Amino acid sequence: CGLACVQMALLSLDVPPPACSLKQLRARLSSDSVWTADLVYLLASYGIQCEYLTSELSAGASSAEKAGSAFYASSLEADAARVDALFARAASEEGVSIRCCKLGANELWNALRDDDQLAIVLVDGRMLYARAGRPPDGDFEGHYVLLVGLDDTTDSFRVKDPARSDRTAVVAAKRLADARAVPGTDDDVILVPLSQEPDPARYALGEARDSSTSALERAADGLRLEGRTADDEPAAVTAGR
Repeated sequence: CGLACVQMALLSLDVPPPACSLKQLRARLSSDSVWTADLVYLLASYGIQCEYLTSELSAGASSAEKAGSAFYASSLEADAARVDALFARAASEEGVSIRCCKLGANELWNALRDDDQLAIVLVDGRMLYARAGRPPDGDFEGHYVLLVGLDDTTDSFRVKDPARSDRTAVVAAKRLADARAVPGTDDDVILVPLSQEPDPARYALGEARDSSTSALERAADGLRLEGRTADDEPAAVTAGR
């Protein structure tokens, strides 16, 4: 779901579909497991400026919530060193901005107020569409969605959800806030300004690996993503529509 959100953001910035297919995006990664930090470096590999805001500037391998979560259990130990290396290298990597900051519900709303940026948000997928008064069953389910605008009349966000067939879902601001507040999300948000142009010179995979994704390669500890076939291509989105 994280790769699909990145793909939709890139399409909205006029990156040609063949240059940002899911197969292309996977090939730029160095691990099967995808964390928010990976998505930031992936955007930067196309020359996209973005800002990653999080309340946890590490993989949080010592976190009791993550250590006890089935969602993280299979990869947390293996990913911790790689992801922490990405955080450490952010200051020296072009286009990568990572800041320890918990973006509150009102601040997230205001960030999308002018329809001039998108937001990739990590939520608990169980909470996003849960019925009021009915706590969801099971363990934390990390899930990325792309926020593309606001619906003032219903106090809701307009959401592109890779897991749903809806062209654009409308999610109440309160429900989104609850889905973001679950331990395990680390309040992760990536803000992607729309007033920018990607770098066509970086569309070629080889050039991208020599530039912004170099940190991904250096932090990989030998892990490489196996090739897969491309999935369906999500349509480009327009903020506020």
